[in-house]
Amino acid sequence: MAHRAGAQVDTIMVTNRDGKLILMAGRHDSNMPTGPRTVTLEIDEHRWEAVAATSFNSLILVLVNDPAMLEQLRHAQRLIWVLPLQRVAADLPRLGQAIDSIMVPGCGG
Repeated sequence: MAHRAGAQVDTIMVTNRDGKLILMAGRHDSNMPTGPRTVTLEIDEHRWEAVAATSFNSLILVLVNDPAMLEQLRHAQRLIWVLPLQRVAADLPRLGQAIDSIMVPGCGG
């Protein structure tokens, strides 16, 4: 697991049993109903629309299936989550190091 605390949102990353990255946004002051969601992710200048996500209490979870998204995250400096009722940003220097620390070589990306 890798965790980056932020002023607006925390960024948490884990891998699933298939070695895929699960990217999470967490806010201690948020409590959303559990279930599927659609979010927009802005990774630096790249915008990913209609990203499938799941909410659970104060977390939004995204399974990173697209190798291009994973590569953009590795080089990201800023990540913005556009949610139905809010837009939150996280500054993420050295995010690639955090991703690489939890990814198993040859699995998931």
